Amino acid sequence: EELLAKLLNQVHDHEPEADKTFDDLQHAIDRLPHRHHAEQIMRTAQDAMDGNLDAQHYPVEPSDVGVIVRTHMENSRRHAVLKFREDWGLVDIITATKLINTMLDRHVIGKDDLDIGEDLSKLLTAAVKNRYYQTDAKRLDVRELSPLQYKRELRKALREFADQVIADFG
Repeated sequence: EELLAKLLNQVHDHEPEADKTFDDLQHAIDRLPHRHHAEQIMRTAQDAMDGNLDAQHYPVEPSDVGVIVRTHMENSRRHAVLKFREDWGLVDIITATKLINTMLDRHVIGKDDLDIGEDLSKLLTAAVKNRYYQTDAKRLDVRELSPLQYKRELRKALREFADQVIADFG
């Protein structure tokens, strides 16, 4: 926590020592037993180095680090869901965000548990109802799918996406 706080302050102040602190942090994280938490700290540090993280206040104290990492992971998850919705043309599906988040909140990696309560079925039905995906999807290959192909591919993509989100953001 002390090293991440130091790194965030150095990045904020554009100090050249940030690279050395980042390396020190990486070595310290490699020794942490709780790998998921270690990966979240490292992702937060990397995003700070890349200029994609801004703490609410400076200087950052070690006691602030837990909240900063947690908030950053929540925001990263939200952005990942938004990108997925954009890629698959789900932005105008009013219930898409709620349904996707509900599925993610209860998902266990590797389990076929996305359609509990028929959430996946509801999303798939809404997604093809007006065929918004054919004009709104950012991915050209998605726009070209027939409704049946779209449902099948979206179901597969959601399973892969859910596993990745749970692995990355817990």
